[in-house]
Amino acid sequence: MYPNEAEKLNLDWRFAGTSIDTTLYVGLCNRGVGAEDEADDMTAIGALEMAGTGYARVAVANGAGAVYDMIISQVGGDWQAKTPTCTFTAAGGTIGPFTHMFLTNKSDNSGKLMNIVDFGEEISITDTKSFECSIYERNS
Repeated sequence: MYPNEAEKLNLDWRFAGTSIDTTLYVGLCNRGVGAEDEADDMTAIGALEMAGTGYARVAVANGAGAVYDMIISQVGGDWQAKTPTCTFTAAGGTIGPFTHMFLTNKSDNSGKLMNIVDFGEEISITDTKSFECSIYERNS
C-alpha cells in the first residue's frame, strides 16, 4: 500500500526541493493481517515494530555502489523500484509474530512511512533462522 505520507514525501522530493534520502530502511511489524490504512504513519507503525532477539531494520542504499541498492526496472511496460533481498535473522529468541514489512526513510520513527506490505499471515522467525524479503513500488 502506498500511504499518504509516501505521496507527500514523493511530491516534496520532486517539486519542493527536499533532499532525497540516500538510505532507506526495511522493517517488520505486526499491524494485523489486512489491517493497513492509507493514514498509517511511522508513529503508528513504529509502535508495532519488532524488537530484540537480533531484529534490526535493514538499511538500503538509495543510490549506486552499495550492497543493498534500490533496483529500478521496467516490468511489462511499467516501472518499478525494488529493494534487493533483505535478510532478518533471529538471535537469542524468536522475532515475531509479524504480519507486514515496511519501507521508511529514517532509522528511527521520525521518518515517513513510504510503503507497507501485508504478508497475509502471521510469520515468526525462530532462533538462528533467517527470513528474506524485498519490497517494491510499481507504477501502473
